[in-house]
Amino acid sequence: MIKIGIIGVGNIGKRHIQSLQDLKIQTEIFCHDIFKASLENLDAFLKENNVQIGKIEKIPDYSDFINKVDVNTIVIVATTAKGRFEIIKDLLKMNPRALVIEKPVCQNLGEYEALLNINTKTELFVNFPRHLFPSYNNLKEELSRLNINEVEINTVKAGIGCNGPHMLDLIIYLLDIETIKIVNSEIYQTYETNRKSFFDFNGRIEMESDKNLKIVLDDKKEGVEQFNIKTNHKNFLIFEPLRKIIRTSNIDLVVKDFEIIYQSKLTASVIESILDNKCKLPTLKESFLSHQIIFKIMKEHGLLDLNIT
Repeated sequence: MIKIGIIGVGNIGKRHIQSLQDLKIQTEIFCHDIFKASLENLDAFLKENNVQIGKIEKIPDYSDFINKVDVNTIVIVATTAKGRFEIIKDLLKMNPRALVIEKPVCQNLGEYEALLNINTKTELFVNFPRHLFPSYNNLKEELSRLNINEVEINTVKAGIGCNGPHMLDLIIYLLDIETIKIVNSEIYQTYETNRKSFFDFNGRIEMESDKNLKIVLDDKKEGVEQFNIKTNHKNFLIFEPLRKIIRTSNIDLVVKDFEIIYQSKLTASVIESILDNKCKLPTLKESFLSHQIIFKIMKEHGLLDLNIT
């Protein structure tokens, strides 16, 4: 029987568990969190969201959780970035079938490179879920036939440390980018997030890709969240909060729905795709570039000690 382990059952961990009710296969599910309260309030969350799922074994001891992992286990690593490096190393010693890792994967470039150098047969995926959205995959196909000039992503206090890898990975994926050079960067502020003792930062990063494409990531304290892709003859403006995409050209303007899928509707299909050897999430290696840029920015601006989540 396939086993599914979830380590970290805060908000995102609970949403992973919620999705498991959609699995079409029989599994054994177990979870762990260093915070006792997170394990204790899991049942209330499942009841409140009407999650119909079988038994979930709640394991309070970290070592007991690790020792339960075996070659038939897929582990979802939904802890905070702090300490995730050590957790992944401990899990890999148990030779699990696969890991699905939340991001940022770790807190610095050295940890990431060390993970890449581990010799393992375990499949390592990073949970950048936009790879799974039909809306973005259809857009990717459309963009492949066009000459892209510039991409600008504007977010509002999403945090470059936490959300930056998401946005950069999306650009890399959509446009098949292999390398990115940082041209200029500015940090607006650092701040404590809603998680006590965890921090993030706002700022602007100007970059250039191997295709001479100008890329801008700008995270401000206020404004409108939008993703703008400019080509020679057509522009694409995506408003994720509104679930809309606007295509403009010299002759028309078209507004269409743009589907955004929550994690609670994705994880089951990710598990099944891993079992079928068809997982579309990026691997740890494929996700390196998006993390590398963020870690370089943090180093340049003296933020390497910032406890990002």
